[in-house]
Amino acid sequence: MNEHFIPFGSTEEMFNYLKEQQKIAKEWAEKYRAVEVIERFDYFGLVADDLCIIGEKIDPVLPREEYEDEAEYLYEVETMEENKKCGYVWARWYSVACPDGELGTNHLSRCIPLTDDLGKAIIDLIRMK
Repeated sequence: MNEHFIPFGSTEEMFNYLKEQQKIAKEWAEKYRAVEVIERFDYFGLVADDLCIIGEKIDPVLPREEYEDEAEYLYEVETMEENKKCGYVWARWYSVACPDGELGTNHLSRCIPLTDDLGKAIIDLIRMK
């Protein structure tokens, strides 16, 4: 059986599992001061299934003037802040499998913060054709 696949007996069981995982992520993020680390660094590296992946942090919230509704903007900001408090890094993630990058999150517990020079240099190498 694939170690990344978890079968659930019901939707309720799945949501309970997800809720527990979110609790663990937030506890870890608080313990290791994830918000400070995420705000301090712009590049993060990780290895998954022998694939080196480099993330260039992004702010997925559009500028305030791009929103027609103030409530929508505030919701986006609140959601992103909550993700950060739980230790999630929003980034464009580059690898040899996806040299143009893929938008998404990874939990800081899987990542190594990188200096700007190192992060940029690795992304440049990945994007070389």
